[in-house]
Amino acid sequence: MYSTLQYMNCQYYIGKIHILITTKTANNRDIVRIPTRIKIATGTYIFQSNRSAFNKNKVSPTCKLCNMSPEILSHFLLTCESLETDRKRLMEIIVDRDSELLATSCFEEEVDLVQLIDNPFYYTIDKRHRNRNLSIAGQLEGVCRKLLNNLHMKRYELLIKQQKCDKKNNLS
Repeated sequence: MYSTLQYMNCQYYIGKIHILITTKTANNRDIVRIPTRIKIATGTYIFQSNRSAFNKNKVSPTCKLCNMSPEILSHFLLTCESLETDRKRLMEIIVDRDSELLATSCFEEEVDLVQLIDNPFYYTIDKRHRNRNLSIAGQLEGVCRKLLNNLHMKRYELLIKQQKCDKKNNLS
């Protein structure tokens, strides 16, 4: 169905809320970040490539922020140059905590950074260290949720600025 559903951890329990939707605090800032997090995790966040695929008019899939490559999830999370300043600090924290998570688990496959950001709980499958891994993944989830929200907010800020400039240029 959605290409990013591959990143969801498919361990659902009837009557339980998925761990990506939960929050440890009643902090409004954390709660406001949940919808963006869920849209990205379920593949319903609309990137330029989605607009291109489903629009009747000819729409370019190229990222409107950097004009370098198609705007897809991996580009948005890892390579869009326009979002680099908002990404850098949080990505360093994510990579550090990821190293800690992988050091305590016996996960043998190569780590997919998009998978890790999209659902850090995917790497908590190792039963021997489950509580410790869930704790680290919980810390990672907070940072990943913040990263996703910051990138989302910066993307829309830049798109709105660009739209205003386009309107101004069209009027002149």
